[in-house]
Amino acid sequence: YTIIYLMGNYMEMRNVKEDNFNVNLKDLLAECVRKLKYVLITALVFALLMAGVKAVKNVKAYKAGSDTQNEIVLSQQELAGVNEYLLKVNDLEKMKKYMEESPSMKVDAHNIDTINIQYYVNADESVSQELVIAYRNFIIRGGLVSALKNSGISIEENYLQELVTCDSVSYNSEVKNNIFNVIIYAADKQECYNIANKTADVLKAYQKTLSESVKSHDLEQIEMSYSKTTDISLDKRQKDNLDTLIETSELIGDMDDDFSAAQLAKIKELLAKEDGAENGESEAVQTKTSVMSGVVKYFVLGFALGAFLSLAVIVIAYIVSGKLKYINELQVRYGMRCFGGLSVSKKNYFKKLSDKWFYSDYPSDVMLQEKLILSKIASTVRNIELDEIAVVGAFNDSVSDEISKIVEKVNERGIKCEIIGDILGNADAIDMLCKSKKVILAEQIGKSRIRNINQELLMCEHQNVEVVGYFTVD
Repeated sequence: YTIIYLMGNYMEMRNVKEDNFNVNLKDLLAECVRKLKYVLITALVFALLMAGVKAVKNVKAYKAGSDTQNEIVLSQQELAGVNEYLLKVNDLEKMKKYMEESPSMKVDAHNIDTINIQYYVNADESVSQELVIAYRNFIIRGGLVSALKNSGISIEENYLQELVTCDSVSYNSEVKNNIFNVIIYAADKQECYNIANKTADVLKAYQKTLSESVKSHDLEQIEMSYSKTTDISLDKRQKDNLDTLIETSELIGDMDDDFSAAQLAKIKELLAKEDGAENGESEAVQTKTSVMSGVVKYFVLGFALGAFLSLAVIVIAYIVSGKLKYINELQVRYGMRCFGGLSVSKKNYFKKLSDKWFYSDYPSDVMLQEKLILSKIASTVRNIELDEIAVVGAFNDSVSDEISKIVEKVNERGIKCEIIGDILGNADAIDMLCKSKKVILAEQIGKSRIRNINQELLMCEHQNVEVVGYFTVD
């Protein structure tokens, strides 16, 4: 429809002698702003259409994938192999995470930063051994690392427990049951001392708790010593974990080679569900994610495409319309005197915005527009020493009342003025034109065609009637 409309305008304009492709950039931008409502509607329609099409395609693809997955049928033996494989994969992932995150797996077992803190429990012999056991249980069973974590240590509790241990020693024969050692490992000296200092604070606080709940006593720190040590058990644990990691990885690879296509498809399906569950996604969320994948992108692309196409149509229609586009167009084309423009059409938000941005030099109030037109007409008529003038133009009923008001007010200023009307299609108007000496054109923006205005000017020229100027109505 748009192409037919534009082609019709173009064919109609081929008969016009003057170059009607007169483009005023300022007015073209104003036209785009005036039609911004239609641009937004078109852009939104395109956006919804493209997003909807993409969503429908996603739904079909998701259902097709679900149907394919539902068709996977395995025997009991094949399913057992799949489950065993998934267990191995799960173990491998846990092992990898442990090897990557555990500080004890990263330190050099033959050169570890170590701090040994030796404590003496000063209490009655009847409860001293009980208190030492309480301290050791507090350290070994996680009470200490939980308190350390709350004190600001960033290492996870399960990893921190590997770095802090406790062991009782025989300091001398008299006090051997009253002494215990806290051994702290770390990746570097600074971290080692940081954990050690916080450990001392935690144990001091725990001493107060035990004094209140078990027996009043003192916890004395005998020494705190730093050294680089070798831990054979840690070295063995590191090697065993690495060997297990490699063996599990190789086993999984061998199992992959032995699986059928159906088993591999089932494994892929179950791993995808497991990943979604680990990420906190329910099946409904996964479905929504699959369906909405790419929809936002297509919505944005559709919006941009719709806006571009609608703006292109507006620009092309503006260029080839062949109609009067802006107030001073005839002044630009023919050097005619412009008396001004009267804007009486209902203004929406975008039209007001357009007038504010691009036509701030013209009065926006209709009364002021009318007063300016009357003043210019009266001044021109008096300068050429005339006492009468006529108004020529083919305008519709929507603006005829406004033009009649202007004519009446011109008459009120002592200048005889009458409306001749359409001299191209009204015989009576032609007769009235023959009796006139000078006339004013009244043209309608967006309605009056340049071709018809040319014919009006030619008609006036043939009748020896001078056109002294024009005004526009919108």
